[in-house]
Amino acid sequence: MGIAIAPRLDGPCTIIFMRIQRINARHLRLPPTRSRPLPLAGAPDPPPETLDVLVVEVETDSGLSGVGFFPASDAASLLLVVSDVVAPRCLGEDARHQERLFAAVDRMATPSAQRAYAAIDVALWDLKGKSAGEPLWRLWGGCRDSARLFFDETSDPRLTSDEVIQRGRSALAQGFCGLRVGTAGIDAEAESHRLVDIRDALGDDCWFAVGVERPYDYETALPMTRFIDEEIGADWFEDPLADDDLSGYRLLTAKTETSFALGRRFSSLLHFRALLEAGVPYTLRPSWPAVAGLTPLLKLGVLAEIHRRSLVPHVPSEIAVHLACGLANVPIIAYDSRLTTLVLEPTYPENGRLVPPSAPGLGVKLNPEAVERFTLATRSRSDSHDEPSRGKAFSVSGDGCEA
Repeated sequence: MGIAIAPRLDGPCTIIFMRIQRINARHLRLPPTRSRPLPLAGAPDPPPETLDVLVVEVETDSGLSGVGFFPASDAASLLLVVSDVVAPRCLGEDARHQERLFAAVDRMATPSAQRAYAAIDVALWDLKGKSAGEPLWRLWGGCRDSARLFFDETSDPRLTSDEVIQRGRSALAQGFCGLRVGTAGIDAEAESHRLVDIRDALGDDCWFAVGVERPYDYETALPMTRFIDEEIGADWFEDPLADDDLSGYRLLTAKTETSFALGRRFSSLLHFRALLEAGVPYTLRPSWPAVAGLTPLLKLGVLAEIHRRSLVPHVPSEIAVHLACGLANVPIIAYDSRLTTLVLEPTYPENGRLVPPSAPGLGVKLNPEAVERFTLATRSRSDSHDEPSRGKAFSVSGDGCEA
């Protein structure tokens, strides 16, 4: 339980052991970055205009610390799961043993525990990069110097055609290759007219994806899929059927030439494998909190590569840029600016591409003023005791070293 060399910021650290001493978690609520769209008739209650975020910091006895975060509407409950369920299984373990820790959480087979652990897993990878003195994208292969972006702030199905067109034109003018448009999955006929209006206004040359909030039944999905393929010319059609409708996807594959993007609601790697083995032509679109973090996401990357499929996960662009620049089969990522409030010195797109950070680990520094201002609740768990509301100051410097 010691370190050979004190941690440095200008190079790798030689660390014999990196024991997890403390896990701090915060529930933040960020202000809206855009005006709120009107709700759709028959649609579920719209989400709040603010953005709830779970932030986790993992401290070690080496002096290094790592941070993980993601937007989560259930951040308040996840805060408790981190502190009371997941953190006790991690304290005292070597922070570099992600596989061991992931296996322990995976055996719990609890969706809330998987989502809570996802933020810890990212923090562990942040730590691994810092201990090696390298950014994650370089540790994962360094296959490209920048990531190609599509614009994802047009994916809310409550946006009107005019709102999507306005945002889409702005994104294309900034160099984005295209955009993803969301549909509610309630009225296929009305949604098809909306898609035609948007596609006609933006033209056929841009990259274009369509996502479905609520899955259709097969009888609706088949004509809609043909329409998406023949009339819209979408690069992919995302989640048109229920997650477990393997036979439905087989039929759609047999009767259309549409490329699908699937996996936003999947919580197990087995779901992805079943669809790949069934021959469904799809881009893997996992939600990394649902599958418990970056560790299983990297496994999916290998699985996708074996089947010659692309991986485009639902991941904040601050993290996704490492995957796109590290892994060969992550050809494009979504860009969403909602977390820029949280990040100190955020990196912005240039000509539709995002350059990864050169700093070790995630290379992300949290904005201390934003963290303090927008925090609703905190919980800290250490080896000795649990501090539910006020404990040791939450480190937001991002440098991974104690003062």
